[in-house]
Amino acid sequence: MMHAAVGTALGGVTTQVGEPQNLLIAEQAGWVFGEFFLKVAPVSMPVLVVGLVTCWVLDRFRLFGYGAQLPDAVRAVLLDYSEELRAKSTMRDRQVLIVQAIVAIVLVLGWHSTSRRSG
Repeated sequence: MMHAAVGTALGGVTTQVGEPQNLLIAEQAGWVFGEFFLKVAPVSMPVLVVGLVTCWVLDRFRLFGYGAQLPDAVRAVLLDYSEELRAKSTMRDRQVLIVQAIVAIVLVLGWHSTSRRSG
């Protein structure tokens, strides 16, 4: 759980669309997607590295209760549930996921081209 939370937070600060305030900063500064990344990289990249190293150290050395191994019984339940969901999924379910991925790409590309024209 820690890795997901930290990864989300660290990923959010590195991109224009990662956090709501990043959108405001980029718009006020007139930065497009790639330009935002490059402008904030001197701060966000060291923070990203330190955050990832912190996760690794906590997990590796099992500090503060982190680094616990998933019990085999829990892993079995999760695998069974995952297999059950996969077996129940229909072609339509997979098509919905594909459409969602395409829409996400179009939104990012559309935001990027709109930002470039307005700047």
